[in-house]
Amino acid sequence: MNLKGIITSLKDEEVEIQTGNIKMVVSASRVKPIPEIINETKKTIARSWPIHTSTGHHELDIRGQRLDEAILALEGFLDSSVLEGLSKVRIIHGIGTGTLKQAVRESLKSHPLVSQYGPEERLSGGDGATFVILT
Repeated sequence: MNLKGIITSLKDEEVEIQTGNIKMVVSASRVKPIPEIINETKKTIARSWPIHTSTGHHELDIRGQRLDEAILALEGFLDSSVLEGLSKVRIIHGIGTGTLKQAVRESLKSHPLVSQYGPEERLSGGDGATFVILT
């Protein structure tokens, strides 16, 4: 097929593509970037990266996501949260092996929109979640 579309989600070695009103899942190896619309697509993605919330706009749940997906979701979530005027948000990464927690906190350490972060209180997720105070 020679269809043009927009990548709407990435998972493992598959991508979800929307072309018109049709969405399809294909192998990532079958997708090629189109040079003339790459910049336009990047701008769109940066402004509308999907935010997966669990109980509202103050939380981002990235449990089970691949590291690269989780960090991209985190970036978009922080940007959107600041634009919405939120001052405190929670990132739910789970405990597991600690890989997501470590990557999230490392990313927050030098993030320009973050003034403070740390593990949530025990009743709010404990070490399986990180609170973030935004600038």
